[in-house]
Formats: sequence, structure tokens, C-alpha cells
Amino acid sequence: MSSTSKPFTQEIWERKQVNFLAQSNLPFKILAHKDLNDLIQTARLAPSRPELLSPLTARRRLQRMAKEDQERVLLGLPPNAKLSIALDCWTSPFQQAFIAITGYFLDREWNYREVLLGFEPIHGTHSGANLSLVLLERLEQHGIVDRVLAVTTDNASNNNTLIESIQQSIQSLELPNQTPIVRIPCLAHVIQLSLRDLLGLMRVDPKNDTTDRQWSEDYSQSLQKNQRQQGIIYTLSKVRYLLYINTLDSLGTSGRVPKRSKRDDGEWEYIKP
Repeated sequence: MSSTSKPFTQEIWERKQVNFLAQSNLPFKILAHKDLNDLIQTARLAPSRPELLSPLTARRRLQRMAKEDQERVLLGLPPNAKLSIALDCWTSPFQQAFIAITGYFLDREWNYREVLLGFEPIHGTHSGANLSLVLLERLEQHGIVDRVLAVTTDNASNNNTLIESIQQSIQSLELPNQTPIVRIPCLAHVIQLSLRDLLGLMRVDPKNDTTDRQWSEDYSQSLQKNQRQQGIIYTLSKVRYLLYINTLDSLGTSGRVPKRSKRDDGEWEYIKP
């Protein structure tokens, strides 16, 4: 840092803020963030100008803080009590896969507690056996291998192998008071799969002969107005419109409404041209 500095002016202060946002690709609303203002206020309390952390030091400090928070939350797990685990895999835009391991339980005062036990990169295949090794390593790190009641996962087939593999690994440790781990399917994923199948079977009965595939500005403003006024009605209308477009695409009608015919059982069906 230079030993000399320009005198403070409001113009320089505002330029520094705008330049920081532009160079860092940050949104303007970051300036209103409470933690940023707290940071500035804390720096003003220092007897001399404080130095910013280096990127490497900040990374190490974050890792230490995360570990301390994990230990603090897990201290609230009552003796002889168990916790449940939720797993979720995520792939970044750069095709790097991660697995998030979250633990949750009720403390001595029956308060709900939740802690991120790990956010680990996945190397190799996403097989159940490979994922179970990552999970077992985190459980051993936190000393809770024998304290897992249930694991919540989505409905991917590799999660069946994951549960079987983790069960075998824990049984091989011959720990006292072992109990089988219960697998709980993620309710949100079950609903998602059900809705996908439902929407895949839905068809609409359009009242117009053609449709515009590009929305005009006036139409967009009209939809926004309807959204504010009608709420769920707007959402259902939008879903209906998208289903109509998907129906046209699947039937290869190039924007023309497909013809229909009535079957012998009285039901209507679309005729693909």
C-alpha cells in the first residue's frame, strides 16, 4: 500500500465504489448489503488502517470458520440421539460435480437444528459405491458414523446402491448398538416426477388456428399485469400456453393447430399430418 493517499472527497469515494462493482461484476444492490456496511463500520473502529486478507488467507479462514460452526451445531445433538442426513448432487456449469451432505436433528430443547456436514467434489463415476465412500469419510470426520437414523435422497437408481454400500461399510466396523439406516425418498423429487408424467399426458384444446411463437412487448406487459392481478390464474394460463406449443412441436404441425377426430369410444385424438 502506498504511504501517501489522496484527500477524501465524495467524488472519489463514489468513483471507487462504482469501479469496484464494474471490475468485480457485482450487482449494484451489493452496496446496500448489511454485511458490507458492517464491514466498513468495523474497519472504522480500528486504531490504524486494517489490511485486507489475502485470497489464500481468506480461504483458509473460511474453512476454519465452517469447521468451528459444524462442531458447535453438532454439540447440540443430545447423547444417544441420532440425526438424519440429506444428500444432493450438483454439477457446476464447468461440469464439476459436488455432493452436499446436510445433517438435521432436534436438540435438547426440541429446536430444529441443521448443519452442512460437507460439500465435496465427486471424482470418477457417480456410482452408489463411490458416493458412499464420500459420505462415510464425512461421517467418520465428524464422529457420527453410528448416529445416523435415515438418509434422504432422490429416486436415482445409484442411491439404492449407495445405501446398501454404506450399510455394509458401517456393519463391517462392528460398532455397538448398530441399527439399519432408513432411506427416505425426497418428497419434492417424487412430486416433480409425478408432475412431469402428468404434464406429458396433458393436451389442450386451442381456440385459435395459429399461434405466435414470439411474444410482443405489449403482450408481455399484458401478462405481467395479469400476473399481479390474478396470481395463480396467470401461472396456469402460462402453463397452458407452453403445453400448447409443446403439443404443436410434438405433432409436427409447424404452428398449425392439429386436426382432431372422434374415436369409437367417444374420446378425441389428434391426427398427425
